[in-house]
Amino acid sequence: MSVCAVCKSELDAETGDCFDCGRTKNLSVRPDPFLGRAVGNLVLVYKIGEGAMGSVYRAAHRTLKTAYAVKILQADFSDDETVAERFRREALACSRLQHENVVYVTDFGVDPTLGLYLVMEFVDGPSLGQILRHGALAPGRVGRIVEQVCDAMSAAHQLDIVHRDLKPDNILVYRDPARRDFVKVVDFGIARIRMADASEELTASGSTVGTIHYMAPEQLLNRPGTVGAWSDVYALGVIVYEMLTGSRPFVATSMLELAVKHATVTPPLVSESRPELAGSQLEALVTAMMAKDPADRPASMEAVRAAMTAAVEELVAWEVPGAAYPPAPRMGSRPSMPAMSYESDATPRMGSRPSMPSMAVISTTPSAHSLQVRSMLQRIREDAQDSAVATLLAALPGVDGMSGDALTMALWGMLQQEVLDAPIGSARLAQTCEHLGMLIGAVLESQDSAEATEPSESQRRVFRALRNVLSLADKERRAQVIEALRPWATHPLFPDDVVPKEDRRSLLEKLSAPVSGESIRSLLTHRIDLFGGKKD
Repeated sequence: MSVCAVCKSELDAETGDCFDCGRTKNLSVRPDPFLGRAVGNLVLVYKIGEGAMGSVYRAAHRTLKTAYAVKILQADFSDDETVAERFRREALACSRLQHENVVYVTDFGVDPTLGLYLVMEFVDGPSLGQILRHGALAPGRVGRIVEQVCDAMSAAHQLDIVHRDLKPDNILVYRDPARRDFVKVVDFGIARIRMADASEELTASGSTVGTIHYMAPEQLLNRPGTVGAWSDVYALGVIVYEMLTGSRPFVATSMLELAVKHATVTPPLVSESRPELAGSQLEALVTAMMAKDPADRPASMEAVRAAMTAAVEELVAWEVPGAAYPPAPRMGSRPSMPAMSYESDATPRMGSRPSMPSMAVISTTPSAHSLQVRSMLQRIREDAQDSAVATLLAALPGVDGMSGDALTMALWGMLQQEVLDAPIGSARLAQTCEHLGMLIGAVLESQDSAEATEPSESQRRVFRALRNVLSLADKERRAQVIEALRPWATHPLFPDDVVPKEDRRSLLEKLSAPVSGESIRSLLTHRIDLFGGKKD
């Protein structure tokens, strides 16, 4: 059995990939001249993966130690203006696309020795492609993943960004248990961005781009003007088919044969591999998404999301194993499901297939933690509309549908950088510290049981991050953060090592505390400890 040189997990016997951290068994023995190199404030730690056009590395910030992903274009392509322009457009696409289910880009540039590079959010977890190597997924899990991909692609399509290479390897899944199956769509490198002032189509002439296993017929035919959001719907349909059956819809011995099948052959029904899905709305949806004619597919990703929600609900009603996500609660205790409707301007044509009405997004009654955090969000929006936090919240379209834990981590990510960047003594820093104190209060009040004696895993995660920020902050900044945390320092779940004990009580509390015999003797001998120094 081969094990990963980094995390010691078992490697995939067929590919040599590490399912846990993404490294391969040969990376530790193949010298890489880029490892240890600096890219701005980042240091390249190890290679995550390698493609036809470039490599992706995990990098760490030299001061903050935060993880990032750095994509470096291969040297052979650096002088290719077309490839370089695609790389630049990937940076542009991702910088314009602000959504929680899209990997965000933080920097783009040219290094004299490395060449073109792109700095992105690092997602700690496997790709959907890696997960699918272990077999098909339960319908409920498929629905959970597809809904998020639809949200990401809806946001992209609203900006006239068509992915054109949607595939399992470009869907990353967080390993964090607090955000189970939380996904991020990545790699908009061959996206077509329809700009008002564009004089030409980068991908329109002479080259078919994308991964052929997931390409729509119109994309394979490479006719200018025929590829659009409907092409991403087709690709997602192939992905859903693979998630449900464990295999792709078409098998071929050559790329040409595969392309012909995508363009002319009707895909097999999902129920041939999953009989329990025969006649279901889910089977009809997958078939419709892979229709040869774009007009026969669902009209938008919003329509796909609504239909997927309805399809999963139908399977839950049929009591199909694995249809519920998370596992359905016991009879009589099912939580209510507040509606959040998604409507489409056009209704997809699906012939005689079962109808797929728009339905509410599956959701559960908000937890106490969610209510605490949402109350905080509302206060920030009302009292601090110009703050960085409020501005960033407004840029996240799906923030009101996020879970309490996801909201907490999103807010923390916004606040920690502000704490370190805001000028000392500024109103901006004071406001950020106030918001930080509010967030810690919401975190501490999130425990389901008031009698809890140990913090939850999500609480521990926030406190670990808090310790890191305090260790990086200078003395004045740290004092201001501690002042904001002091009201919560006596909470039973608040860690003892975050705020020093001597900082937990105000001066008034210290002066009103009972005087010890030692203090009286010191006073009588004119030797009293005052603010840490001795006066004789």
